[in-house]
Amino acid sequence: MNFRRILFEKKEYLLLLGILFIALAFRITTARFGRLLGADPWYHYKMASILKETGKYQFYEYYSRYPFGAFVASPPGLYYLPVFIHKITGVTGVSFFRTFQLLPAIFGSLTVVPLYFFIKELYNGKVGIIASLLFAISPAGIERGLAGFYRGDVFMLFFMLFALYFFIYSLRKEVYFSFLAGFSAFLGALFWNGWPIIFGILSLMAIFGIVFNYLKEDPSHKLIISYGVAFLSGLSLIYLFRVVFYRYEALLQEAGMFFTGFKLLFIALMAMGILEAVNMTQRRKSVRLLIPFVAFLIVSIVAYKLGYFHYLEGFSRFGNTTKGIALMEVPTYVWRLGIAEQRSVTLSYLIKIYSFPILLIPLGAILTLNNFFALSYVLGSLSFLVFQIRFTFIVAPAVCLLAAIAFYYIFRYKMYLSLILILLIIGNVYASTNFTSTVEPFVTEDLYDGLRWVEHNTLDDSVILAWWDNTGPILAIANRRTVAHTAPSGIVESFSLMLRTSNETQALEIVQSM
Repeated sequence: MNFRRILFEKKEYLLLLGILFIALAFRITTARFGRLLGADPWYHYKMASILKETGKYQFYEYYSRYPFGAFVASPPGLYYLPVFIHKITGVTGVSFFRTFQLLPAIFGSLTVVPLYFFIKELYNGKVGIIASLLFAISPAGIERGLAGFYRGDVFMLFFMLFALYFFIYSLRKEVYFSFLAGFSAFLGALFWNGWPIIFGILSLMAIFGIVFNYLKEDPSHKLIISYGVAFLSGLSLIYLFRVVFYRYEALLQEAGMFFTGFKLLFIALMAMGILEAVNMTQRRKSVRLLIPFVAFLIVSIVAYKLGYFHYLEGFSRFGNTTKGIALMEVPTYVWRLGIAEQRSVTLSYLIKIYSFPILLIPLGAILTLNNFFALSYVLGSLSFLVFQIRFTFIVAPAVCLLAAIAFYYIFRYKMYLSLILILLIIGNVYASTNFTSTVEPFVTEDLYDGLRWVEHNTLDDSVILAWWDNTGPILAIANRRTVAHTAPSGIVESFSLMLRTSNETQALEIVQSM
């Protein structure tokens, strides 16, 4: 038994525990507010409160988009989690609101744990510790993990990193660990509709792995099996859960995407199998170089035929929303508005949100060229920066990985430069402290008091017409139904246009469209 190695790992775990507390210290600062951050968390709080009070999940709610109601689009884990956790915290006297408020900060902080283990598998524990520290103090890592900012992506990222860790771990240990990768992906899908990101990055890592092994003439049996088990088990669990939980087709809108995913998995495994067969039998250089190209061409064409439509319906909307364009709800009005978190990514914003680690990205990128799993993860993550600024959070672990690799290299070979890096980390702490100190709740004290007044001075069956951003707070604080929904909507403008227009035909057209 290597006692020195065990002792060192214990030191790493103590450091990781310290980093966890540092991460939590930054993220709970906004718990000082007695209100949630942003607008959408109030809607989620309302839905979770209903589940807590009634014990019944709202597949369809009639609190917003009056009188027709709206489908509850967020996955159920987002609402069951605070209800379940409060069964424990409630015993100690902690309120449901406080439990709900603190959960993003807790999971946002705990994310340093799977990040450490994932990067430890890719490189070593030292790089993992550095990356975890950088994530703990990064404004990008803090932003969507603040207390009160209750959104699904902070939970999904936590489970996504576990999925990637178990996948890599299964290649070094036993294949059955890849089932844990699929199960982690399934848990991530319970919290955010962006869960296909997990399978996209997982697939990219597998593709890079099989191609690099092919070029090096190394076997890839275990990689192919682990990838197949992780992808198949994860997607199957998600699909089976939806069939059992939702129970009827009206709420299985993504059924086509699931079957497309199974088809693409089959094609990918076939292509990998062919490459592996050629790898084990064919030694002629011309054939070895031609086969991957042909396989890639065939898989790309088939994937395009099978998956392009679902891609357009899914992730391409992120590209559209960066331009501030939403769906037209009525024929007389086209709604256009730039949403804050869906703006296009700019260099100045990247410098602000990633702080000093962004300076180390070029060196880190060069150093990842000899690690195809790290390279594929980084490339897969960075690609989401073309969509909108909200994805800077999902990309943050990859940026921290690049910076950590560069930091570790400099620290080992250029000791005098490491002092500069330490000063930059101190600067990063200052940037994050400044970032958290300037955060303000969407609902001001005056608005909060005003909504409380509405709750106590209007009829219980009152319905409020307001801009869509305000509907979450109205539902949760004033406890009143709304005409608009919390998602981008032209319905408010449509009502306004209907009341202002002197054209009866136009007014009738608006009414009929609703």
